Amino acid sequence: MTCRIALCPLPLLLMSSITLGACNKVTYVNPKTVPTGNVVSETGHFFLFGLAGSKAINAHRACQGDVSKVQSRFSFGDIVLQGITLGLYTPRTYELTCGRKVSAQ
Repeated sequence: MTCRIALCPLPLLLMSSITLGACNKVTYVNPKTVPTGNVVSETGHFFLFGLAGSKAINAHRACQGDVSKVQSRFSFGDIVLQGITLGLYTPRTYELTCGRKVSAQ
C-alpha cells in the first residue's frame, strides 16, 4: 500500500483526535447533599465530534428532588459508536446521582 507523504499522517491524526477526545469526564458533587443510591443515566446525541447538538437535563425532575452528583462522560459504547462513525455521531453519557439534603446540626 502506497500513499502520498502529505496524506499518510491523516489516518493517524484522525484516530488520535477520536481517542484523545474520548478521554473526558466532568463531575460536579453537591456538598450540601448525601447520595441515596439512585442513579439516573441519560444519553446526549451530538454530531461532528460533539460540535453540533445539545442536551438539556432537568436534574430535579429526574431525581424527584435533590441531586448529589452530576457526571458527564464518554462510556465505552459512546467511544465505539464515535469510532465507527468516524466522529459524525458522538454520543455522551450523563449520570445523575440522586441525594437528600444534609441536615444542619
